[in-house]
Amino acid sequence: AVKSLGASKSGAIALLHLAQSGELPEPARALATTVVHSSAFEDVRLMADKILPRPKSGAGKELPPAAELLRRKGDAGRGRKVFFEESKGNCGRCHKVGGKGSDVGPDLTVIGTKFGREGLLEAVLSPSAAVSHEYKVWVLETKSAGFLNGYIADETPERLTVRDANGQKLTFRRDDILSRTPSDVSLMPEGLVGTMTADDLVDLLEYMAQLKQAQESKKPAGG
Repeated sequence: AVKSLGASKSGAIALLHLAQSGELPEPARALATTVVHSSAFEDVRLMADKILPRPKSGAGKELPPAAELLRRKGDAGRGRKVFFEESKGNCGRCHKVGGKGSDVGPDLTVIGTKFGREGLLEAVLSPSAAVSHEYKVWVLETKSAGFLNGYIADETPERLTVRDANGQKLTFRRDDILSRTPSDVSLMPEGLVGTMTADDLVDLLEYMAQLKQAQESKKPAGG
């Protein structure tokens, strides 16, 4: 809905007005930011600079527009380091590639067959914009542990197991659960680009775009 609304000038301005008034849902802000800064209309982009500024990179500078990032050619070998390096993207904390990493989130071994570089960039900048059903986040209120959130890892008539953002599985009896509410926010944190430079991000996109073979771990990109 955000992308289709932002395709027209009036729709993009409506998004900016929603953001300015605080009525734009938080999960939609990241995608809306990308959309309005990619607008074909200069006055929309100027308004966006004030209302929805582009995210900052790890160097503290505003990221270039999405179109410029997508035009750049990255290095997949360096991108692989960004993917697994704790001080940068650290995508491996939640995702596996070729058996390496963690399975908190979806396996990305062949993600390059599912998304092009534009789709990958959108997923990094706006992780809550599209979450698959099996990784839908729920907020639970329990008697024993209070509030917590995660996706449903296992469910039986007697028990419910939730996996949180740290990969920990927590199991609760049905009678321990006071409420269960769906969330629009992904477990993948917003602002990951704040740990990377623009070059890091371009390299990461190049690496993920080349992930098209199940045996990727045996033939690392760039190595």
